[in-house]
Amino acid sequence: MRLFKPDVEKMLEKKDVPGLIKALSSKDKEVRCRAAYVLGRIGDQVAIEPLIVALRDSDGSVRAGAAQSLGEIGDPRAVKPLIAASRDPMNSTREIAGSVGYALGAIGAPAVESLLIAMCDSDTNVRWCASKALEEIDDPRAVPLLIPLLRDPDPFLRQRAAHALGQIGDPSTIEPLVSALRDPDEGVRDNVAIALGKMGDPRAMEALIAALRVPKPGGRMPAARLLGEIGDPRAVDPLITVLRSVPQDGYTDVTDELEVALG
Repeated sequence: MRLFKPDVEKMLEKKDVPGLIKALSSKDKEVRCRAAYVLGRIGDQVAIEPLIVALRDSDGSVRAGAAQSLGEIGDPRAVKPLIAASRDPMNSTREIAGSVGYALGAIGAPAVESLLIAMCDSDTNVRWCASKALEEIDDPRAVPLLIPLLRDPDPFLRQRAAHALGQIGDPSTIEPLVSALRDPDEGVRDNVAIALGKMGDPRAMEALIAALRVPKPGGRMPAARLLGEIGDPRAVDPLITVLRSVPQDGYTDVTDELEVALG
């Protein structure tokens, strides 16, 4: 006997919230996943509690969908369950953690106090999600808590901290970001260079020009890219100097970046 499969798209079209909530309990994980995602598009607060329950679903895609929908609905009741979800080891993948961070950021101001506390949590994933959320909210109170994360052992957390600091744009972060240009992780250096480029501060310009002289050719790429985008004439001579030295190490990707920047 063939089991009946709920038509999630039809329920979405009719805004059948009770039907979609029931679909969250379907044995078919694809049905649960789709229902979790579309409930946020309808935005009915009746779905809050069922979506909070879905944060503990056995399937990661369902949990990610539930988190995203809770963010779209934006009810403060979801803050603590979302932070609890960030603590669950099952949600340590960047897809699910990203959905949780997005959701907390979308809820906005009501989540800030809890997020500031979460920034001091011993769990790396909790701090990662909180950093992403505070970046979305663009709250300057996060800055003193984000700066120490530039020295965290986890490179993904250092990347997230640099990205968030660039988004918030507080001038007090220039010096810590300049120091982080020497980070051994290329992804961190990329995010730091982007953060400094967003700030438009003279000290940031000097740091990016100095980054053109790092020993590893690959480390020069983000600085060259950002200097080209900023378009400050002070960068022309340093870019030409580095371009002349590149053929010796044969790193053609750097050559491309330098030529694009000068162009």
